[in-house]
This record gives sequence, C-alpha cells and structure tokens, in this order.
Amino acid sequence: MKILETNKSTEPLTFTVPISGKFKCQAELFRDRHLNASKARSVYYNTLAVLAVDFYCQCMGIKTNLKGSDSWSLIMQTMADVADLCLENIGFLECRPVLPESDNVEVPAEVWSDRVGYLAVRFNEELTEAKIIGFLPQVGSEEIPLSRWRSLEYFLEEIDKQAVSTVTKLSQWLEGVFDKGWQSLETIAEFLDPQPQDLAWHFRKPPTNTFGGVKLIELEKTGYRLALSVKLIPVNDEEFDVEVEVFQTGNNVNLPEDLKLAIIDKNEESVMQAIARQAQSIQLDFSAESDELFQVKLSLGDTSITELFKV
Repeated sequence: MKILETNKSTEPLTFTVPISGKFKCQAELFRDRHLNASKARSVYYNTLAVLAVDFYCQCMGIKTNLKGSDSWSLIMQTMADVADLCLENIGFLECRPVLPESDNVEVPAEVWSDRVGYLAVRFNEELTEAKIIGFLPQVGSEEIPLSRWRSLEYFLEEIDKQAVSTVTKLSQWLEGVFDKGWQSLETIAEFLDPQPQDLAWHFRKPPTNTFGGVKLIELEKTGYRLALSVKLIPVNDEEFDVEVEVFQTGNNVNLPEDLKLAIIDKNEESVMQAIARQAQSIQLDFSAESDELFQVKLSLGDTSITELFKV
C-alpha cells in the first residue's frame, strides 16, 4: 500500500479538519459518562482529537476501526488518559489534543508503548477546527514541545512501512518465529474444534522437512470459522514448494459449498484457484523463489479475506 509520494519541503505538511456537530455530540456523549470534571474534560478533547484523525485517515485511504480503539471503551476512558485510534491491520495510533494556548503536547506515560505513532491535534479558539500538525514515531516524555514534532509527510511514510510489515514472512518459520495470529502446525490442533482423527493427525504430524503455520480465519457475515494452513518445503537455498490448504473448524465435516481459494501473484493476477465441493479441505500447491510475494484469497459469496506472504 503506497499512500503518498512525498518530497520534503521547508513547509511542514498539516491537515485541517472541521469539527462538526456530529463530532461534538459524540464527544459530549462520552464526556457525560464521567462524573469527575477533569476526567470528563480530558475525554471530551481526546474524543474530538480521535475523530479528527479518523476523518484524516479516511481521506488518506487508511482503514480505521473506532470501536476497536481503547478510547471508545468506557472502562479504558476511566482507567487511563487514552486517545488511540485503531488502524486496521497496522496497530494503534495515539491522537493527542493540543489546546490553542499551549506550546506543548501532553503524552501520558501510560501510552508510551503499543503505539505505531503519535499525532498532535491542535484546536482553534472557537473549537470549530482541528489541525493535525505533527507526528512522532515514538515518545519518551510527558510534555513535548510542538517544535519537536515532525511533518505529516513522515506519518504517511511510517504507515507505508507499517503496512509492508504486515506481510507474513514465511522464511521466519524455518527459525520457529511466527507472526501474530499464526501458530505452528504442531500446536494449533488443540485450539481447533473437534475434527475427524485423520484431520487432527494431519496437523500434528507434518513431515520433518516441512515448515508450516496455521491461522484461524473468520469470514465476516457468513458465520464460518476456517483454518488456513501454509506449508513451506525447501527445495534448495532459493526455491521452495508451497502448500496452501483450508479446513473447516466447526462441527460440520465439510467446507461451505462454493468456498473459493485463490493464489494471487505480485501483479495482482489470480494464477490458480480451487472451489470446495463437498470437501473436507481444499489445497493448492505451487513453487516460489526466495523473497517472492504472493497473496492467498478466501471468498464466499460477496465476503472475502486476503493474506499477503513473502517467501
């Protein structure tokens, strides 16, 4: 995902968001949940900052999930000074409000970790606009002068890098290192729902020269929970055989009718496909070279999910 090509200039890149009545209503709704005046005020401004950044991200084509953010949780609002925004498949971005008279950005120590970055959001006196004025990839101080914040160009570049980092690197599996959400073939069987013995055995006993992982996949709106298995078999130092397989993890033995499994190459072209027809699993096998990129796409009706891999 390449969001923006940028050329560094002396003028820092900023972005101004109008604060709508809808934004204020949401902020007031959260504010009124808190009896403590200081906490209520903090939640109000945090919410406006998050909504402004959410608007900005939508304009930049960055997918967000407000309801998946801690700032949208009453419990987390109460326990912490949090103004995070969940960026889908990337992580949590902290959106710190800056009042008109302030020359510093307050970043509480409780949000110094588990963040993909920090944005400073400054409000005008009339509280009609929020200007996103700066970015930092990391912080280590509770008060950071505005002069130290970097242009939004750097934020867009960082998100580009973070998006690339969501690629599952299959070569790491040879060292026993698995990305979040993936587990080894030997350990995943205990998390699956009951399956016929031959299928469970298939997970527990991969060949000694095979390195593989399994991830549980939920197809939204379909109710189906599937297991995606990817196996890497070294042929030599530069070439690998790859086996991609999908299993049913519910009480039903067979996969849903018309479930499609497709392999998509680096040119975004589907190079092979399999369709479930009263099958317990479907599998596609192919060869790939070291550092080659490919995608695995699962689709059922109008619902689909795609995983990106690098050999």
